[in-house]
Formats: sequence, C-alpha cells, structure tokens
Amino acid sequence: MSDNHQAADPSLSDDMLLSRLFELVANGQLDSNELAQLDATISQRLQQNYDGKQPVMKLVRAA
Repeated sequence: MSDNHQAADPSLSDDMLLSRLFELVANGQLDSNELAQLDATISQRLQQNYDGKQPVMKLVRAA
C-alpha cells in the first residue's frame, strides 16, 4: 500500500501518526487516501530508524 502514495505531513509526530491510523482503522476507513498516506509515512520512518536491521521487538500478528 505504501509504494504508490505520498507521505503524510512530515511535521506530525510518530504518536500523532499512529493515533490517526488507529482512528481510521477503527472507523472502517481502510480504503481512504489518508490511510495510505499514513501507511507510507510510518513505513518510511521505520525504514529510516532501522536502516535494514531487524527491530529488537517483534510485533505480534493477529490470527
């Protein structure tokens, strides 16, 4: 999803990005442009922070 969309406002904090992402998902807005932009920004920041290394903590996937 993040490959084809512009990133969200770079001035937003990580907390704000994740909070808004959660709101959109909780409201069922899974196909919105805003969600795609948030996804792109969050993915970009994760890539920058980990620089190709595995994160120390793995996220648990829901079954």
